[in-house]
Amino acid sequence: MNAPLTDSESAQFVSWFRQSLPYMQTFRDQTFVIVLDGYAIADNRFQTHIQDIALLHSIGIKTVIVHGAEPQAIEQLQQQKLLTENRLPDIIDANMMPWMQQSIGNVKSKIEAQISLGVSNSPLAGHRIRVATGNYLTALPKGVIDGRDHLFAGKLRKVDTDAIKRQLKDASIVLVSPLGYSFTGEMFYLDAKEVATRIALSIKAAKLIFLTEDSLIRTQEGELIRELTLSQADDLLTECPSVALNQAVSACRQGIKRSHLLDHHQNGALLVELFTRDGLGTLISAGDYQTIRPAELEDLGGLTALLEPLMQQGILVPRTQAQIEAQLSDYFVETRDGMIVGSVALHKFAHTRIAELACLAVDERYRTAGRGQALLAAAEEIARKNNIDQIVVLTTQTAHWFVERGYAACSIEDLPVEKKMLYNHKRNSKAFLKNLTAKT
Repeated sequence: MNAPLTDSESAQFVSWFRQSLPYMQTFRDQTFVIVLDGYAIADNRFQTHIQDIALLHSIGIKTVIVHGAEPQAIEQLQQQKLLTENRLPDIIDANMMPWMQQSIGNVKSKIEAQISLGVSNSPLAGHRIRVATGNYLTALPKGVIDGRDHLFAGKLRKVDTDAIKRQLKDASIVLVSPLGYSFTGEMFYLDAKEVATRIALSIKAAKLIFLTEDSLIRTQEGELIRELTLSQADDLLTECPSVALNQAVSACRQGIKRSHLLDHHQNGALLVELFTRDGLGTLISAGDYQTIRPAELEDLGGLTALLEPLMQQGILVPRTQAQIEAQLSDYFVETRDGMIVGSVALHKFAHTRIAELACLAVDERYRTAGRGQALLAAAEEIARKNNIDQIVVLTTQTAHWFVERGYAACSIEDLPVEKKMLYNHKRNSKAFLKNLTAKT
């Protein structure tokens, strides 16, 4: 029989429980994506981490686990005399791939078994948890990089978002392995951290959590850094590259509000991080500093820097900074943490109720989060408020994107006279038009 709690221990427990209740209420029905790398799975604290994940599930948090298998695969390849280093190679050949699959399969089975065992040996005994696995990932080969074919080392092409959401709705914990299949039926090894980031973005998870080896971020003096803004994280990445931090930053830039970096060696890391004010890890916060507003003179440098790469690629018509400044009142910018991450312009044609949409651009680090769509919607709303009936757009590479958003192909002859006179036949841009007064 366990000894009764002392007054001090009772007070500490009650304080923690009261502190955690608001978090439990906030997190209910939210979705968390948790990365368990192979080192966390090999650690003797693994079962306690699984118990903690089961606890999250029991209070209504929808959970996706993405696991790695690095040390397990390394050991297997070394036993087969296929690897001498203590790290996975960049190139996975046909001899290695079957052993990689076996290692990953063994890890997946261990997690499934531990979820059942962990529940039976915990206060959650009798709380049945379903684990859903499946072919959620479509992959393609990394291909030839610097003259070297990476063979069965792949990159993620697509996440079956609907399938994952169905399993989460059915109250299952979704377990995803770092393997993806191509449309030709081949299997490729993927980076688990990258997979987790893409899944978190695709299902619009509230949190992305890395429970991995050496993921905590510390100062040069060794002190734990508990919270980072995106700009602070950028500065750290230039000084000390970290895969987990890089993925956490990428996720926050593209729409995930919070990413957490935790050390799997710490018992109860998940619970302390999520249900106490200070936590045990490093939090990367996207913040709520995003807005679309009219461009100002102070934005000129950032706006030009955003547009320059797309002009060099021929996606946008070349414009000098002086030309942009002359029409600055036509531009709108999206900012995040004080930095320009997107832009759009509306150039009205004189004596008409028609405007041209131009310079729709999103910083490459912030794409795939719907910002282009948001900028387009904002431009259309601004046009309506300014009595614009039609928007025309000329594009060389994004025709389908505009068609999917209600723009119809039109002839160059349908453009306003002012635009027809300036049309660049060498660019051979396609023209599209949207009637803003049409009923939808």
